[in-house]
Amino acid sequence: MNWQENFNSPNIIARFGDIHSDTAQLADLCKNYTCFELEQTHSSQLMVIRCADDYDILPEADAMLTAQPDIALIIRTADCYPILFFDPVKKIIAAAHSGREGTRKNIAQAVINKMTCSGSFPENILAAIGPGISTKAYQVDADTWEKFCQSTGTIHNFPFLDIRRTITTQLQNAGIPAVNIFHHDHCTFSNKNYYSYRRNKTRKRQYNWIILK
Repeated sequence: MNWQENFNSPNIIARFGDIHSDTAQLADLCKNYTCFELEQTHSSQLMVIRCADDYDILPEADAMLTAQPDIALIIRTADCYPILFFDPVKKIIAAAHSGREGTRKNIAQAVINKMTCSGSFPENILAAIGPGISTKAYQVDADTWEKFCQSTGTIHNFPFLDIRRTITTQLQNAGIPAVNIFHHDHCTFSNKNYYSYRRNKTRKRQYNWIILK
């Protein structure tokens, strides 16, 4: 299923980045839109952007939400999963960084809760999960595995973790219908078109964004 055909609409611009979404491209994006980034800390903290000059320094959070047009919500990833949200009824967008810890803390639920507080109904929300590390490439130690399974209430085959499946389950448990969840299903570890921290400890990241028009 092509996620863009199902997730995109005339009201938004949404993109999952790759190694080509470099800082030059980001600079070009910021010429046309007000861009917001975060000091991502693998938390479940969320920022609500209400105007173009909401903050001067990068806040420590891992998700953003806005109902304001022409604002680019940008998430950086290199194995963690970017999630883009759109409510076409209330015209609300959000973006989240959901790695192992963000998923364990259920940042997807935090985003949906905030969107609901802003007037959205979960059944109207569309969610797209971008490229991230696949199950077969993501082995962890026993303590990390057990902690993740217990926190999320999901079952995984040790020593592997399936972050994408867990996020999908969290979205559905929060009330988003399965037909409203779309996947850009590439493994950042095995696909050299993506940066992967686990593959080579890179400090580079792909940029993922969503804009309400």
